[in-house]
Amino acid sequence: MKKRISCVVMLIVALFTPGAFAGDGGLEKRWTPVQVSLWPSVQAFAEDRNVYGLRANFLYGSSADVVGLDLGLVRSRSHHMKGIQVTGVYNECRGGAYGIQVALLGNRVDGDVMGVQLSPLSLLFEPVRNDVGGKMLGLQLGDNEVQGDATGIQIGWNEVGGDSCGIQVGWNEGVGKMVGLQLAFANNILPWFLEEKETGDMTGFQAALVNRANRTHGVQVGVFNESVALSGMQLGLYNTAEKASGFQLGLVNRCDEMKGIQTGLVNVIENGRFSCLPFVNAKF
Repeated sequence: MKKRISCVVMLIVALFTPGAFAGDGGLEKRWTPVQVSLWPSVQAFAEDRNVYGLRANFLYGSSADVVGLDLGLVRSRSHHMKGIQVTGVYNECRGGAYGIQVALLGNRVDGDVMGVQLSPLSLLFEPVRNDVGGKMLGLQLGDNEVQGDATGIQIGWNEVGGDSCGIQVGWNEGVGKMVGLQLAFANNILPWFLEEKETGDMTGFQAALVNRANRTHGVQVGVFNESVALSGMQLGLYNTAEKASGFQLGLVNRCDEMKGIQTGLVNVIENGRFSCLPFVNAKF
């Protein structure tokens, strides 16, 4: 909880202190309240000038830090961004982004993101996406990839390299811990396609056609539910776990070790007193 509160405080400080960016090293740069650009080589001020106010990019604009409103027809590039960035095709930040980014095809941020990223057409076109090199705190809509931890809401094709906390809706992939709610066509299914066993841990609720997790503390609801270690409940046509503590309800239920109850047409507990029973099987 303290970690989440500190993240929110950092977001507020970032949005309302335009001159202080992490990684600036105390260097003072010249700035302008307005920047107009046709192309990086054809713009009112040089690329190394900070913009505190309004930047208008008719095709492609490049500046240092941008604080305020950033509007473009095709592409916008900056170091850090604080405020609102709306571009027709693609936004790029070589540092962090704090605020709102909107682009049809994608937003790329090499550092952390605190705020909102929207790129609806990234779901249809590869390889553009909402690409975050650091941590994400906020809302993402589109083809979303976060290298670090993600806290908030992700809607679309969601891939997280670190831990996740919040809500994921769409197609969800994660190798770290997940705390919250996952609603999808498939949760953590890609490693299964690649015949890799490792997936992240899940604490909360998963609902999809296919649900996979390493350790599950909560509920899995789907056609196919798989967990290495289950502590909670699986509801589906086929439920499987190596170690289960809780309840399995489905057409076929299977586990190696069980402390709980299975209800279904076929119930398999490998180390149980009865390894396979119809309708009900249990071990305590």
